[in-house]
Amino acid sequence: MRKKCLLAVLIASIIFAVPVFSKETASHRLSLVDINQSFLEEKQSVTEWGRDPFILPVRPAGQVLNSVEDESGKSFSLSAIIYRNGEGSAIINHRILRQGDHIEGMIVQEILSDRVILRGGSRLMELKVDQFLGK
Repeated sequence: MRKKCLLAVLIASIIFAVPVFSKETASHRLSLVDINQSFLEEKQSVTEWGRDPFILPVRPAGQVLNSVEDESGKSFSLSAIIYRNGEGSAIINHRILRQGDHIEGMIVQEILSDRVILRGGSRLMELKVDQFLGK
C-alpha cells in the first residue's frame, strides 16, 4: 500500500510540474550558439599578457561573424573548420559538411585550414575563418 501511495505522489508531481517547466523555458529559449557567444562576449578582457584567445571579440549588434551572402540573397555562415591530415569538415549554417556535400544549391568544393570554397555552377564563394589576434 505504501508503494502505491509513493507511486501516485510521484506521478502527480510529474504531471503538475512538467507544464510549469515547459512554459517557463519555452518563453526564454535561446540557441546554444547565442548563449555561448553572449557569455564569451561579456567575459572579454585584456590582461597584462594580451587578449585571451578563448574569448570572442565584441561585435556590433546585428553583425554576424564569418557570414557571406550570395547574389540571390542566400546567407552562408561559417562557424568552424576541423582540419587534419589534409582532410576537413566545416560547420556552415549549423550543418556539418565535408567536401562534395551540398548546401543551399552550392557544393563544398574544398575545405582548407582557414577557409571553405563553395561552387555553384561557374561561380565560386569563399568563406574564411576570422583571425583573432592579440591586442
